[in-house]
Amino acid sequence: MDLTTENDCSLPECSDKRVIRFTADNMHGNIVEDIEDNLFYIEFHRAIDTDIHYIFCDLPEAYAYDGLPIVFSGNLRDACGIYTPYVGGQAFYLIEITDIRKQ
Repeated sequence: MDLTTENDCSLPECSDKRVIRFTADNMHGNIVEDIEDNLFYIEFHRAIDTDIHYIFCDLPEAYAYDGLPIVFSGNLRDACGIYTPYVGGQAFYLIEITDIRKQ
């Protein structure tokens, strides 16, 4: 976990130079498809005021289905400059997948 290193927010969306904030290990979730923004993500609600979006950079086509339950591992990179929280308690991370499987 690295919450202190400053990230260059001008980097391209899925640059491997973005800071890795967390590492996911066998996280469970359901794929959400955002047709308007043409992206796939997993959303977690931890409390009434916490909303975390894990946005996939490299989701394999076989997993690109809204509602698909998966288990994944990977690097969660800082998403500053790309996605901005619009309410308090909201956060965005970019997922660099190292392992993924259907649940």
